[in-house]
Amino acid sequence: MANCIVTGGAGFIGSHLASALINCGHNVTIIDDLSLGHLEENICAANIISSRLEDITEETFSNIDVVFHLASISGVAISLYSPSNCFARNIDAGNNVVKNCILAGVKRLVFTSSMAVYGDKLSPPFSETDICQPSEPYGLSKLTIEKLIQIYADNSGLEWSILRLHNVYGPGFNLTDPYRGVIGIMINMLLKGKGPVIYGDGTQLRAFSYVEDIIPCIIKAGFSKKCNKEIINLGSGKTFSIMELIHLIENVRKFKEKAIFYPERRGEPKIAYTTTLKSEQLLSFSEKTSLQEGLYKTIEWAQEQSIEEFNYNLMDIEINIESLPESWKNRIL
Repeated sequence: MANCIVTGGAGFIGSHLASALINCGHNVTIIDDLSLGHLEENICAANIISSRLEDITEETFSNIDVVFHLASISGVAISLYSPSNCFARNIDAGNNVVKNCILAGVKRLVFTSSMAVYGDKLSPPFSETDICQPSEPYGLSKLTIEKLIQIYADNSGLEWSILRLHNVYGPGFNLTDPYRGVIGIMINMLLKGKGPVIYGDGTQLRAFSYVEDIIPCIIKAGFSKKCNKEIINLGSGKTFSIMELIHLIENVRKFKEKAIFYPERRGEPKIAYTTTLKSEQLLSFSEKTSLQEGLYKTIEWAQEQSIEEFNYNLMDIEINIESLPESWKNRIL
């Protein structure tokens, strides 16, 4: 049994992780400012600290064995128009987490990074050995934290594992975010009786990862000796076009209106997915849940929720330039 911290533990992936750690018998402390998440009943056994990560001190990290740092302001395309939020909430918070891990003598830090660090110039599938070339502020912020962790660890005894996630979905997903999470946006439109939203022509290729398939891997990264000082892509390598995704959603429930097309968004690669070999070898990753099955489970969960309007206040648009998507500028979803 270990003493663990989960930052962002009230969020989508964080709440699943906290619950799984508790079920494994670990002592869990959640740090979350509750700005984007809420506490589920299944994590009531955790110690809850409601605070911004930027304000947390060394004392909170004392006697902690493993820190799982998930808290983040996410979003690839939107970060181009809202960089201050991205940098303040990601880099400043990340630096404080790493610093306090060092000061308090935490044994291991697991950081959930993102496929966004690879940018849009590389040929997929992206490999951990590729030279990262982020194409927008979000990817840059994640890569900056990765480098901070490695620099601090090289000058201390801190163990670390960096996991590059992509397109995770499942029950608990934020259905009111208009900026990121294509599956969440599609399901929101579906349940409100509207047509799906497509940026570009719908031929973009993505690989989607069901949340319960990756949670055991995140936990393993916190305890396996083989994962120390390793950067690991984590998620499915099986790609689907956006049009194929819509077809699979309609196998569960039909859209009532035709698709709405908007121009492609800046900063997003046409094809994006990663290699899986390293996660299979070190984390025993396998895609147990097919996209069709995962969509069925997610839509079934979503149908029991109160579907609200999209919350455009999640991010402040600071840079209103020509490439800002019309659907964001005019809030028309």
